[in-house]
Amino acid sequence: LLLTTRGRKSGKVRRTPIGYFRYEGALYLISGWGKEANWYKNSLANPDDVNIQVGFKRFHARIEQVSDREELQRMMKWLVKYHTSGAEGRAMGWDPKRDDPETADYSGMFEKMIIVRLVGKN
Repeated sequence: LLLTTRGRKSGKVRRTPIGYFRYEGALYLISGWGKEANWYKNSLANPDDVNIQVGFKRFHARIEQVSDREELQRMMKWLVKYHTSGAEGRAMGWDPKRDDPETADYSGMFEKMIIVRLVGKN
């Protein structure tokens, strides 16, 4: 996914290639830097200047931080089970030899990172 934002200080267009996932019909981004990620700060400062490109499809979007703990727990369980591999999982604190996706407590991850939902705008 290519995320385009306007710099909150410079006003310049910023393009950031970033991993994404689809969950229950919506697009999501994970910020491993939490709220300190520049793309996140830029998108909050200039919410009308957020554009997304996935393949050849382009659209305007706004971001919504996912903050409901139960939703985050379900989402992380799903991510770990179906979309996390090797080093990627370990980077998020997941150890498949130690952790059971059904009973794991993912709340420690929520303190370090954020998940945002991309909502299309017309």
